[in-house]
Amino acid sequence: MTRHDGRAADQLREVRIEPGFVSTASGSALITQGGTRVICTAS
Repeated sequence: MTRHDGRAADQLREVRIEPGFVSTASGSALITQGGTRVICTAS
């Protein structure tokens, strides 16, 4: 079985982590997986 984007059923999307995404936070990262984006910050 393949998914509509061509991945196999047991294949995950690529995960990207970009540290330092928010310059005004003590720590931050942008995490991207497929079309989902999450910004994590710590102050």
